[in-house]
Amino acid sequence: MWGGYSAGWKHVSMKLPGMAGVPFQLRWEYTQDSGVSGSAAAPAGTTKGVAFDNLVITSVHLIDPPHAPPTVSAGADQTKECVGVHNYVTLDGSGSASNSGGPLTYAWFQGATQIGNVATIVVDAPHQATTTYTLTVTDGHDNSASADTHVTIKDTTPPAITLNGANPMTVECSTGYTEPGATANDVCDGPVTASPSGSVVTSVKGVYTVTYTATDSVGNTATKTRTVNVVDTTAPVVALVGPAIIKVNFGDVFTDPGATSVDSCDGNLTSSIVETGSVNTSAVGSYTLTYTSTDGSGNHAAVTRTVKVIYTWADLQQPVNLDGSSIFKFGSTIPLKFQLTGASASQVITAKVYLAKVSNNVIGSDVEAISTSAADSGNTFRSSGGGQYIFNLSTKPLSIGTWQIRIDLGDGELHTVLISLK
Repeated sequence: MWGGYSAGWKHVSMKLPGMAGVPFQLRWEYTQDSGVSGSAAAPAGTTKGVAFDNLVITSVHLIDPPHAPPTVSAGADQTKECVGVHNYVTLDGSGSASNSGGPLTYAWFQGATQIGNVATIVVDAPHQATTTYTLTVTDGHDNSASADTHVTIKDTTPPAITLNGANPMTVECSTGYTEPGATANDVCDGPVTASPSGSVVTSVKGVYTVTYTATDSVGNTATKTRTVNVVDTTAPVVALVGPAIIKVNFGDVFTDPGATSVDSCDGNLTSSIVETGSVNTSAVGSYTLTYTSTDGSGNHAAVTRTVKVIYTWADLQQPVNLDGSSIFKFGSTIPLKFQLTGASASQVITAKVYLAKVSNNVIGSDVEAISTSAADSGNTFRSSGGGQYIFNLSTKPLSIGTWQIRIDLGDGELHTVLISLK
């Protein structure tokens, strides 16, 4: 047995081995302290006693002494870089411990909302925020303890910009520039706007820069540039003033109408056209004039004009009708005559005559023209002076039908007329 005092009470501990279910008497005596006055109901005398008979022990209860609460650990505070829409973080309360030797139960809270009931959980932490999570652990004696941990999801990464189209981009001068734009994606915010700045003047060749800027919701900013090269690979457009073929009479003055030139980048280049070639109106023939224009990028273009210096004449004279209505008797001689005019009349030329049968409006092959005059040579006209030329055409070698007479004055021009033989 043992005994002791506690708050004025006497505590007695007894061991009663084998007494369970067996009646017994419990008696104790006490002596009133000499310094205490006692009460009127106290028994007389110094020693008093109380006895209980027939006590039976039916059950034994263990009364535990009080235990300390558990030790709780919610883990260290965490700071993480945002990795996307979801930012998963592990909360670890496994460092908590029971001080009574029994198991612990766990309860995780975000504010007033319970979010987990095991030692370690994974949470999707809000980005750009610091969130407080509370862990409460409870032991088998309903002793509990709580602790907080803080998770910060920060965003220090700027958006990523992707350019649409080529970089560098090449644009032909004065063809126009269509902004292809760019896309931007932020790891936290998702798609964000990429705004372009800078201008491209396509009428002026050169190197231009377009800058694209994207900013996320917390102010992280990214830029990316595109180089646009405005180039001139297109030659100027050179156009003749007037016709491409000009006929000039022998001895006349030729006035060149010239050409114009316009370039897509350099504008009007007419004044810088370089002309090559010349025309001599004192000599019949075909002359070529070339007009070349070169722009500031070295692109060049050229056009040509043909100038024909020809003899002037008064066409075939009677008895030949110029409208093709002349009808001659087969076997007869037709005097073919023409007169050179103007400055051409002073020239001695070699004019020839050619014949071709016309059948069903189809001109056949050439037939040799024969003269009835011994003064004529082959199919060549003879000059009778003063610019007059004559050829006595024999129709005997020909046949009845329609014939084309073709006269070549030697200046590159062909003159034709139709006659009929019957």
